[in-house]
Amino acid sequence: MIRLALQILWMESLSHHQNSLVSGSILWMPLNMRVDIIISTASGIIDESLYFSTPTKQILRYVADRTGIISFANFPFIWLFGMRNNLALWLTGWDFGTYNNFHRWVARISTAEAIIHSVLYTVLIFMNGGLNYYAWWFTMWFWNAGQMATIFIHPHRVINSHIINNAWTRFNI
Repeated sequence: MIRLALQILWMESLSHHQNSLVSGSILWMPLNMRVDIIISTASGIIDESLYFSTPTKQILRYVADRTGIISFANFPFIWLFGMRNNLALWLTGWDFGTYNNFHRWVARISTAEAIIHSVLYTVLIFMNGGLNYYAWWFTMWFWNAGQMATIFIHPHRVINSHIINNAWTRFNI
C-alpha cells in the first residue's frame, strides 16, 4: 500500500527510478536547495530591534543561525541515504545507487550551509567587537568544536571527490 502511494505521488514507475540516478536527484536537489535558502533568509527584519543594533547584524545573525540549524537537521538524511539496508530503500524500491547519490548531494548542501554558518558568525563577531572579541571566543568549547568541524570537512570532501574516487578504483592507488 505504501509503495502504491509513493508510486502515485511520484507519478512514475518505481522501476524507472531504479534504472536512473538522474530522475530523482535532478528534480529533488534543486528543490531542496531552494527550500533551504528560503528558510534561511525569509524572516521579518525589524528596523528598531532591541537586541540588534543594526539591521545588518540582525540579518547576519538570523541567516547564520538558520543555516547552522538546517545543516545540522540534514544529518539524519545523510545517515539514512548512506546506509545500505534500511526501511526507506524497501519503501521506495529505489536502488542503493540512487540513495548514495542523495547522500552525496545532501552532504554537499549541508557542508555549504555549515561553511556559510561559520563565515557569517565570524563576520558578526568581528562587527561586534573586533579582534580581541574574536580571540575571546576561542576560550569557548563549542566555538573550537565548530571551527574544527568546518576545517576538517574540507579534506573529507577532497578525499571523497569524484576524481579521487575514480583514480582510486581504476588505478589502484
